[in-house]
Amino acid sequence: MQAPSNNNLLRVLGYGRPYLWYLVVSSTLNMLTIACDIGFLYLLKLLVDTGFVDQNLALIRWVALGALLIVVLRSVISYLSSYLLQYIEEHLTINF
Repeated sequence: MQAPSNNNLLRVLGYGRPYLWYLVVSSTLNMLTIACDIGFLYLLKLLVDTGFVDQNLALIRWVALGALLIVVLRSVISYLSSYLLQYIEEHLTINF
C-alpha cells in the first residue's frame, strides 16, 4: 500500500476552502455554547451560595429568570452551530 502524499491532502482541503467562513462561525458558536454552560453553572453557584443560604427570595427569582434565558440562548446557538455543520457536510459530500 502506498503512503498518502501531501498532494492528496491538499486536494481534499481544497474542497473545504469555500466553506471556511461557515466553519469559523460554527466554531465560534460552539465556543459561545460553552460560555453559556459556564454562565449557567455560575448562576447555580450563586443560587446555592447566596440565594438558599441567605434566603434571598429576590435573588432566587432573578437567578431563575437568568437560568431560563441562558438555556434558551444556548439552545438557539447550539441549533445554529449544528445547522452550519450539517450544511458544510452536505455540500462537501456533493462536491467530493
